[in-house]
Amino acid sequence: MAEAETSAKSLAVVTLPIEAENNLDEEAIGTGQGSTPLNIPVASSSIDNDQLPFDSDDELSDPPSDQDIDLRGYQVELVDKISALGDQNAVIVAPTNSGKTRVSAEIIKNHLTKHPDSKVVFLAPNGMLVQQQCKVLQKSLPDAKIRSLQGDACTSLQLKLSFRTYDVVVMTPQILTNAYDDVIDRNEPRFPIGLMIFDECHHCLKKHPYSQLMEIYHLDLNADQRPRIIGMTASVRITSKNVEAAVTHILKLLANMDAQLVMVEENKKELGLYCNKPEEIIIELRSSGNNWFTNTIQKIMKDIEGEMKKYHPQMTIVKCQHHIAVDLTPRARKGEIMYTQWHRTITRKLISRIEDVDVKRDLVACTDYLDIYNNSLMINQECRTMDAWRYLARKTERLVKLKEPDTNLMLANLLIDERNEIEQYCEDPVNENPWLSVVKEHILKRKRPGLTMRCLVFCRTRVVCAALAEWAKNTPDLCELKPAFLTGSNAPADTNGLTVHEQTEVIQEFREGDCQVLFTTSLLQEGIDVQACDNVIRYNFPSDTIGGTQARGRARKEDATYTVLATAKQITQEHKNKMNETLHNEALLKLLAMSRRDFLSARESEKQTLLMNLKAERAEEEERKKEKKRLMEQGRDHYLLCGKCSTPAIPSDDLRKINRNHHVVIGNNFLPEMVKIEPEPSKECWPWWFQVGKMYCKTKGCDQFWGPLCLYQNTVYPLPKIEKFTVIDYENKPTILKWKDCPFSIEKHQPWNTDFGDEEEGPTPPADPQPFDFLNSISRGSRPIARVAPLASA
Repeated sequence: MAEAETSAKSLAVVTLPIEAENNLDEEAIGTGQGSTPLNIPVASSSIDNDQLPFDSDDELSDPPSDQDIDLRGYQVELVDKISALGDQNAVIVAPTNSGKTRVSAEIIKNHLTKHPDSKVVFLAPNGMLVQQQCKVLQKSLPDAKIRSLQGDACTSLQLKLSFRTYDVVVMTPQILTNAYDDVIDRNEPRFPIGLMIFDECHHCLKKHPYSQLMEIYHLDLNADQRPRIIGMTASVRITSKNVEAAVTHILKLLANMDAQLVMVEENKKELGLYCNKPEEIIIELRSSGNNWFTNTIQKIMKDIEGEMKKYHPQMTIVKCQHHIAVDLTPRARKGEIMYTQWHRTITRKLISRIEDVDVKRDLVACTDYLDIYNNSLMINQECRTMDAWRYLARKTERLVKLKEPDTNLMLANLLIDERNEIEQYCEDPVNENPWLSVVKEHILKRKRPGLTMRCLVFCRTRVVCAALAEWAKNTPDLCELKPAFLTGSNAPADTNGLTVHEQTEVIQEFREGDCQVLFTTSLLQEGIDVQACDNVIRYNFPSDTIGGTQARGRARKEDATYTVLATAKQITQEHKNKMNETLHNEALLKLLAMSRRDFLSARESEKQTLLMNLKAERAEEEERKKEKKRLMEQGRDHYLLCGKCSTPAIPSDDLRKINRNHHVVIGNNFLPEMVKIEPEPSKECWPWWFQVGKMYCKTKGCDQFWGPLCLYQNTVYPLPKIEKFTVIDYENKPTILKWKDCPFSIEKHQPWNTDFGDEEEGPTPPADPQPFDFLNSISRGSRPIARVAPLASA
């Protein structure tokens, strides 16, 4: 333990913790020069699945405490280095809590002084950071006109007016990506963006919106159209085992952004003084031994696995036909992520390809139960048994009601037979989870009489977050801390998703100290700035180097603690993460030591490789579009079948994309003919997207969940979940498992904007079709649903 602390402190003056978790670790490209316009038209926006969007008028928090003071020496050094580069792009690597946003404000100030007619875009990866960084910039640049836009709340008109009115616009990168998607004439100048700031720029890899912008930047814009790009991060993601490979990996990011590496070199000592390192504690969570609930659920799971075994001959045939690498024998250890991965593979890759309807329906019913049981075991491991039972009862309620075919009845009876004993077991206080005592101890270790504390507890899932918050509210000593949980807005309420308004309230209560313990997922690992946060706990929360250093970076207060409560296997990974941090810093120092000639040569080599890959991917996409057109002309296209009963559900030609991420069904026949709908109270799942119901397969005895029904811009859209369907081509061959793997092209759909009427801004919306009867009773407040998306309006 002492060695770990010493190692961590010794890195304090180089490049410190990584601020954001991301699963992007590869490449894209870029070669920007000069602060010249980026031609981007306006369009609607979109958000990533688990981000926190906030309305731009909401009060969020007091910004960091260094806003009203002069720049520190190391901050001046960074600003001077950026100025010395002229119009070249740069990536600033500096530790958490070093004031990188304050540095970016000074860079923006210098840019606007030199180019008063230019526009600046500050990009942050999620809505929470957009709002937080906007407040910092507004305080740091009082003479500049600054506003924020984020999520789907940004309309085409808002984006256009923002560029006309404001000097600096803070937004998510997806907004600009979507805007460029809707361009008609790419050579027509629209908005003169001279400078773009990429906050948390380590995301700029693979298909992240940052990387998509860089693809546009390099492949679509001429040299005189490209803006200057400045990236900021606390670290760069690496997945290497030696310094040379780590250097190459970092070069991929720099090649993507066509950027120089900028770090503090002359003022390292001062930098170390301002970047507090929390005390780090690692505690092993030991197995509690036999647990009656666990044993009971595992027995039921084995019975279900035995039921599946009689279909092994059919599964083996499909496995061989399609060369699927999956073991038909389930994982022996249940209640673990590895079992979830096995379940996901066999369900999506193998069972979805079975053609016999009866066999497929029985296997899907079995895997539905197995998934729920496995999740309940994971909850039982980390929470109270009653929390696991409540989850189990809630998730199986619909399945238990299905009495046809016989397999459903048998599966339901397995649980019903054990119900009474499970409920009695939950009520016995002797069966309390010993891990919870450890969690309680480490939450309270920072509690001082009469003083307010701030404790963040990172958990694996939304369900665990909500269950732990409920446990804390009913636990002496913890209840007075007013515990709460914070999860993403994209999840339904029955899976513990929060509305945007609820998220805003929770975050504000935590900042102000009304809530002193906040249970959250990885959602808050990146960028949240609560200077009073003095206790961060990772509870059975596996993570890589980036995730760990992100979480550690949330402990901002002096003398804060960072505690890892983990299994022995996870602790081994923690030690590997420490080694990777050292490797990361050595790689950065080696890059800084390279001659300019060697650096540019190495970066150019990586850039050419990335360029070649991007051009090839774009060519493949064009070929898919041509193939789709050819198949449509021949009357042969793809079809989505129900993933459980194989009922034909959606022709691919009825699918559209809104803002890249939202796949919807357009047309009047799908809902009344194919879908059984359960209306539910309206809930905002993304800004301006209100979930008003759930869709289920209408076929008797199936009842497969197909996805949510949402209201967006006064129109109802079905949003099918691709994993709930089997996609076949014109030869009845099963194909994709994820939207991103579509072998066919899905056209974009731009909803009519009914909230910002302007005759000069666009055409008049089409006449409303007759809404379905079941929708007449659903409304958002006093505003009724106006229409269902018709095929004619696509």
